[in-house]
Amino acid sequence: MVLGIALPAFLGVAKPASAKPRLWVEDVVLGERFGSGDRCFSAGSTLSIAGRGFTAGARVRVGRRTVRAGRDGGFGFLSRVPEPRGGQQQLVLRATQRSGAGGRRTATLRYWASLQGVDVPGWTMGESDARGTPGRVERARAGGFDWAIGRTLYVHYFLAGRRVFAAPVAKLEGPCGAADFRLVQFPFRRVADGVYHVHFSDRRTAGPDSPGGGYRAVRVGPAPPPLPVSTTPLFTIGGNGTAAPPGNGVAATASGLSPEARVSARPDGGLLVTGPGRVSVIDTAGRISTVAGTGHAGSGGDGGPATAAQVDPSAVAALSDGGLLIGHCDTFETGRVRRVAADGTITTIAGTGRGGPKRDGGPATAASLSCPTAVAPAPDGGVLIAEDNRIRRVSPDGAIGTIAGNGEFPTEPVDGGPARSTPIDPTDLVALPDGSALIADATCHVFRLAGGRLTVVAGDGSVGRRRDDGALAVNAAVCADAVAPAPDGGFYVVDAGSSGGTGSEPRLRLIVPDGRITTIAGTGRFSPEPTRHDDFRGDGGPARRADLQRLHDVTVLPDGGVVFTEGLGKFATATGRGRPGLARYLPPPAGGRLAVAVRRDRDRVFAPGAPAFVTVSLTAPADVAVTVRDGTRTLATQRSEGVPSGDTRIALPALARTPLIVQVSAVDAAGRVAEDRAPVLPRGWLSDALARSVAEGVIFTLTHAPAASAYGPGRCRRFGPARVDCELAPEGRCKVVASIRLGGDDRLRLATYRCPVGLDKPLVEPLRRLRPRDYVCEVTDRSCPPPIFGVVADRWLVPWG
Repeated sequence: MVLGIALPAFLGVAKPASAKPRLWVEDVVLGERFGSGDRCFSAGSTLSIAGRGFTAGARVRVGRRTVRAGRDGGFGFLSRVPEPRGGQQQLVLRATQRSGAGGRRTATLRYWASLQGVDVPGWTMGESDARGTPGRVERARAGGFDWAIGRTLYVHYFLAGRRVFAAPVAKLEGPCGAADFRLVQFPFRRVADGVYHVHFSDRRTAGPDSPGGGYRAVRVGPAPPPLPVSTTPLFTIGGNGTAAPPGNGVAATASGLSPEARVSARPDGGLLVTGPGRVSVIDTAGRISTVAGTGHAGSGGDGGPATAAQVDPSAVAALSDGGLLIGHCDTFETGRVRRVAADGTITTIAGTGRGGPKRDGGPATAASLSCPTAVAPAPDGGVLIAEDNRIRRVSPDGAIGTIAGNGEFPTEPVDGGPARSTPIDPTDLVALPDGSALIADATCHVFRLAGGRLTVVAGDGSVGRRRDDGALAVNAAVCADAVAPAPDGGFYVVDAGSSGGTGSEPRLRLIVPDGRITTIAGTGRFSPEPTRHDDFRGDGGPARRADLQRLHDVTVLPDGGVVFTEGLGKFATATGRGRPGLARYLPPPAGGRLAVAVRRDRDRVFAPGAPAFVTVSLTAPADVAVTVRDGTRTLATQRSEGVPSGDTRIALPALARTPLIVQVSAVDAAGRVAEDRAPVLPRGWLSDALARSVAEGVIFTLTHAPAASAYGPGRCRRFGPARVDCELAPEGRCKVVASIRLGGDDRLRLATYRCPVGLDKPLVEPLRRLRPRDYVCEVTDRSCPPPIFGVVADRWLVPWG
């Protein structure tokens, strides 16, 4: 990925060419900077190198690079810090300008490159379950301990969170706090088999999360057998891709859902779903209806029917008697918890809706609560509430108390400990039958709360996707937003990966009873824009192949099926971009809900005038009706009775030469309903999504705008089936128009002309084939486009979502 950056410091006050030339580091763009007084930078960081005092317009040789000085005699460029040969290495960068008369102007910059952390060659950095060999001798190196120059570096071995050995290994030298040393792996007696956390620190009694560096997972002994790769298919059972409010009595897949929906499974197999001003239920027949709220946020209505009350739900939980709990968020971020009884009556059981100190011991209805992030019924009839930095418990007699958290935000990763004195930031919780609870925490941990103590059961506190499927969950990178118990004793985790937004890597993950973790849904690739033509929603296919957006909650149905919610949250509501809200479904091995999907990876491009096909996937046998629509006009309906579960290819009549919508409706013998729809395109049609995606990719190379200032394409206009022209407006004002065309040979072509968009305007750049170098990023980068620079395959012509 190529990074664009504006460097205003290079365009500052002009210096005369007679000034003494000099070089300096202007900025650190990527990576971390440390030891700035000694000019130490971590390997892999990208630095902005600035120069001044050269002759205006002259070519300057800087290392192996040639740059041109500006009118003020200054210049700037990006330079990557190389990997040092040892823990640290001084680098010398010289800038030389030769004049025609044989003169020379030079400047020298000296700085240090340093490893950050510890590199043990036998253990792959960042990988889980590296192999350790007791007694093996290696040459290791360390760097970036700039706060500990002159101190001793210690190695600490932890097994199951308990330190089993510590020893000094080297002295940290300046200027970067680095060392090259001889390391004996596991130099102690009775090395038990298991996964060790090997931590390096300048502290003799350091904990596993103290400042330093190391390896979260070094295995000694045989590895467990690999976990089977999940092939469970993925379906959508709620949400139609719009932000419309939920309907009443209609198919859930024909109704809008909230982009931040929370869900909870009811004992009867129904699914509670939150939305603005209401809580709805998707029943086992696949229809949606309101069970609480009027659609208008508020807090009135206690003592009356829940459907006539005002609610503003932030969390929901089903009760065993058919009722439900609603975490309620009032104005000014205060909260309460309300109960809807089995007869539909709503009452407040905790919280006043007003601010104030968090006092324990009194009636829960007189206590102050922040907006609950989760509520859960306890086995003894009590209620657990997750709010800012604490877990509260309402006992069956109505008293409230704190059972975890000290009310403070965690400032560094925690590894468990006494529950009431540990700072936490809970995002979700569930109560377990044995009286314990699972807590998803924003510190990238999942805790088990039992016996007054918190124990980490998933997550090592690190952020970002790693290849850790099959590893112990406590050594995996897991940033949990939600958690749900699995029937076999394991649990599911909504893993947000990196923090929300671009760069996050959302996946649904399963921790099996032996503590290992595996991915069951999501590729880990995040695409925030609906115009990404390769964003694959994945319905009907393996859940692991689906590109997921932000995930919000997960629950397990009584039959073992798993439901999680997906959507771009408030971003989708405010901008109309992304998936407003979907309830996604992983069916159990046998039985489960009726769900139907139009396969997104096949039969999406048709030849006009010839018979067409659509591939339909079902979770159970059903009668299927396939309707082809052109806008609101129905062109054809194909009915098939007794379609079996799995994939079935259904023939359609010859279709027209325009983009169409295929809608599939399924009804089984029990009267359950399910629907899905997807666009199909005639061959030779350039989709709006693909055209806009190309325009996004070429905006920087065609306008020469820095990435930091680019807003994206502006207005696009279609000129025929195979041509779409888009204004490129990197700063909100059109600079050039890109004309994107799909040729009869299924190759994309590109031309440019002056603004605004118009037909038959003189071309500035003639029509030519789209090339990889037209894009601002490398084709091998997973955030870059699919292979569209040659013959474009059908799968890339159609918006997959």
